[in-house]
Amino acid sequence: MFNAAHARDRIREFVTLTLIGDPDYPLADDEPLVGSGLLDDAAREELAEFLVETFGVALDEDELGTENVDTIDAIVTLLHSYLV
Repeated sequence: MFNAAHARDRIREFVTLTLIGDPDYPLADDEPLVGSGLLDDAAREELAEFLVETFGVALDEDELGTENVDTIDAIVTLLHSYLV
């Protein structure tokens, strides 16, 4: 069963610790990641690998577009579409 709250926590932890490099960064669920410049193309690829390893969801190149991975909310929505 998909647990959105758990997914948000795992994604937030990965993004702040691994991609941003600041585990104390106060990342909000609706804060733009790509649009704000927090994540570049390489970071999106790392995020895609994390989603495969953590949730078993392999994203197509088209799904790595800004609209699908620009916020934690968007990523959780995308995961939900695969896992429910």
